[in-house]
Amino acid sequence: LRDASKTILVMTTASVPWLTGTAINPLLRAAHLAAARPPGAVTLYLPWLEPDEQQEIYGATARFEDKRAHAAFVATWLRETAGLVDEAAKLRVAFYDAHYHRPQGSIYPMGRTVEALDRPDFERYDDRGGVERGAWAPDAVVLEEPEHLN
Repeated sequence: LRDASKTILVMTTASVPWLTGTAINPLLRAAHLAAARPPGAVTLYLPWLEPDEQQEIYGATARFEDKRAHAAFVATWLRETAGLVDEAAKLRVAFYDAHYHRPQGSIYPMGRTVEALDRPDFERYDDRGGVERGAWAPDAVVLEEPEHLN
């Protein structure tokens, strides 16, 4: 991970605006890894919850009609709350389909996760709402809460 020429995917089971350690720590980790790399070398892979499920997790804080809007929120949080402007510009955000499991208070993937990176329709969003489409093969994958990702 120290080699700045390597591409990295950081995958987690939570995202801001849900202010849990499982959302904040991987975001800051991905930003730190992106700092010494070229734009797009680090992607934060987040759960995508459909809008009707979001209120239970995010409350009235935010509601995202699409992934682009959620990615923009993540970039804004990184710039304005964490003060990591340069890192926000370098980081990419992608999403996997997920579901909130109320009894356990956890978000779980639905379907393909890391293997979806190989798909031609895989999408990564930049901090300004741009989208990069196409298969992406990182050199390393960092998993947060891997017990929830199987």
